[in-house]
Amino acid sequence: YSNQEDYRVVERALRDIGLISGFAPLVIILGHGSDCLNNPHESAYHCGACSGSRGGANARAIAAMLNDPRVRRQLLARGLEVPEETRFLGGLHHTATEAVTYFDLELLPASHMRQLHLAVDIFGRVAERNAHERCRRFETARLDFSPAEALQHVDDRTEDLAQTRPEYGNSTNAVCF
Repeated sequence: YSNQEDYRVVERALRDIGLISGFAPLVIILGHGSDCLNNPHESAYHCGACSGSRGGANARAIAAMLNDPRVRRQLLARGLEVPEETRFLGGLHHTATEAVTYFDLELLPASHMRQLHLAVDIFGRVAERNAHERCRRFETARLDFSPAEALQHVDDRTEDLAQTRPEYGNSTNAVCF
């Protein structure tokens, strides 16, 4: 494989996050970015590692490189074995709405669709719970919102011109996985 930088970039990414063994059949790599109509500080919610841009393109690129058998051979030569059945999928977490967009789904083998559906379900429930937590800080949100209503409320804030800080509440995240 002639492009030595591809495998070095992905090797560094995997080693830096500690993902060097125990690979799941489906590994989802998400970038993050904001989508809102009326936030003058929108770019501040994008990825700092991506020079203030949305991180989805980088997540998509790393997933594509990690799925390339030539890159995997280079990784194996450097002592990092990614199982043949493991597939990587890039995506973008829209931080204002809590939505997740997945890229290149047409390249995902049918054998991995069950894992994808499970992940989509889990991310959907996590989005509702995070929106519910964020709504505790909004004066415009009722205190008795269900998680689904909270998710709709945070989505609506992104297009409400009266909301200059539609992503309020994201700075209090206490856990990252």
